[in-house]
Amino acid sequence: MPKIYLPVPNLKKKPTLRKREIVKGLISLVPLFRRLLNRYTLGTSDPEYCINVYCKHLSRALEYKPDLSFHSFGEIGPGDTLGVGYLGLLTGFSSYSAFDTKEFATVDPDLEKWRLAFLDYISTEDFLADSDIDFFPYNKHIPNYRRTQLLHYLGKHLQSSEPIDLNNKIKYYAPFESVETHNQFDILFSQAAFEHVDDLDKMYNFVSRSLTHNGLLSVTIDFRSHGITKKPWGHFLIDDFTWSICRGRRPYYINRVHLSEHLRLMSKYGLKPACVESTNYEDITRSDIEALAEIYPDIDKSSLSIASSYILAQRV
Repeated sequence: MPKIYLPVPNLKKKPTLRKREIVKGLISLVPLFRRLLNRYTLGTSDPEYCINVYCKHLSRALEYKPDLSFHSFGEIGPGDTLGVGYLGLLTGFSSYSAFDTKEFATVDPDLEKWRLAFLDYISTEDFLADSDIDFFPYNKHIPNYRRTQLLHYLGKHLQSSEPIDLNNKIKYYAPFESVETHNQFDILFSQAAFEHVDDLDKMYNFVSRSLTHNGLLSVTIDFRSHGITKKPWGHFLIDDFTWSICRGRRPYYINRVHLSEHLRLMSKYGLKPACVESTNYEDITRSDIEALAEIYPDIDKSSLSIASSYILAQRV
């Protein structure tokens, strides 16, 4: 994998690094404190979050592949619950597997609790309303007829009172390298997890061998600084030494990898992008892009201004 972090040129204005990141990085060098820092992820137990993520990825996959098999699906980086997986099992998929860098979640045997929570949400809210677009920007591409179909589809399955036996239907692997999977999944989801993966070469190799032939990878990648710097692209301007202090020994810090590298690795492992949709940083200037281009001369300038991307890729 090519070197990503390069010394920063003599910038007129240095990126504003939040001091807490240096403190956390130093604290992470102490094993006891490192365990505390790495204990939690974002709250993926929220039914609204789970439904939005599931619908976004599933709808885009169905737009491209209407005959998508609902046999087996997996999720990379599920967070602190397996809520998206429970929703998939409740709405037609036969099996679900989750993969993470370390163990954050546990399998909840009370699927009925999740069914009622999901049903309550979709019965009181339009879960694909415009109010959700700011957080899930690609929902705006879901046509109205697909939104109606999804609402009907979810409601029909969630209203079913038939119990589901979770035996052999749900599996959780952490770290993801602990299992060998080959030609197993019809689709793999990932919501804002790939920007935290250190060894992306290993990850895309894993994805490629895990998907069935013509299987799909549906992934959203957030290239922003996650609050590390005041400017959402400022982390790309931090010198290598300072970045190493900020990171410390936190295992899922952001990796500062641009879209072009993700696409290169997809191509390397036989994943053909069927759809690549990106949003740019809102207030990035030409001088900001030039500063980034000086650090990353081999990366196309159009890639340097990208804040987030949705990619749907097919294993060929």
